Amino acid sequence: QFDWALWGEVDSAGRHFLHVRLTGDVYLECQRCLETFAYPVQVDNTVQLVEDENEIELDEDDPEAIERILASRSFDGFDFLEDELILSLPYVAKHDQCPSMPKELTQDTQAEPSGKKENPFKVLKQLKKD
Repeated sequence: QFDWALWGEVDSAGRHFLHVRLTGDVYLECQRCLETFAYPVQVDNTVQLVEDENEIELDEDDPEAIERILASRSFDGFDFLEDELILSLPYVAKHDQCPSMPKELTQDTQAEPSGKKENPFKVLKQLKKD
């Protein structure tokens, strides 16, 4: 379930803007431990609506320029919300700290006090199933 708001604005120069605000949780599968977890989504974005495709590319090289989209009479707000949600998701879904992973796999292996390094494959023995 998401809380969302979508509203338009026209500035003093006659430019049209669309504001979107979207908050909620998406349930994703962690790519390390394969458990489902809640990923918080918080989108607060503004785009400029333009009538010509040539206007979209005007400030394409400027990373600070506001994003522009092509306006149409058949604009679907729910599709726009879905696109914003998809763009806010991580490329690789994973926990910051996986709860079900063995502690040895989540910590950096460090040298023992004697200066001898521990075998990095030692922790794999614990994962072996009988």
